[in-house]
Amino acid sequence: MMYKIVTRIVVLLLVVLAGVYFLAPNYLHLQGPVYDSFYSGEQLEKRIDGREIAKVPQTIERLALSGPTDRGIGVRVQASCELADVCTRDYRFEYRDYRGDYYSVTVKKFKNATALNNGQAQITDFSTGTEAGFYRFEKHELGWFSTAENSFVIVQKGVCTMVNNQPETCSYPEKLMTDDVVVYTFTGLYPQT
Repeated sequence: MMYKIVTRIVVLLLVVLAGVYFLAPNYLHLQGPVYDSFYSGEQLEKRIDGREIAKVPQTIERLALSGPTDRGIGVRVQASCELADVCTRDYRFEYRDYRGDYYSVTVKKFKNATALNNGQAQITDFSTGTEAGFYRFEKHELGWFSTAENSFVIVQKGVCTMVNNQPETCSYPEKLMTDDVVVYTFTGLYPQT
């Protein structure tokens, strides 16, 4: 008698769990990667983009995401094939403050570890050297690889001004340091390897 009751409870539990697994993504809009297998094409890209954008802070100290873009304030997303034979999904985050300080953070997401390795060789050729594990491209640019995230992150720092409602002009007078608050924030999100 007890065996039949336990068996029925186990079967009932399995049916409920299977129902949750198959129906929850459609009705609860769950965003976890485990549910990505239910989506394809543009829907899948939007889910992945949404997770990537959601992990980035809206503000970093006095800086805030800003500027009209295709994915909300301060965020641009595009496919890129700048590197020979290696395509990436690029996320560009623009931060500004009231004084005109400007940061552009680009996260290049590689499809897999093999693509990351192929991209690494090309990116390191472009750099002018390394400092504490960071690649330097120009004085205002630092980049690093995050193997855990299959990514390369590059941060640019500048000052942008707009005079008489003319298009803004940006200059890059300062050297971007490895201990900069934006660099520090993004190395926390995309750990350096």
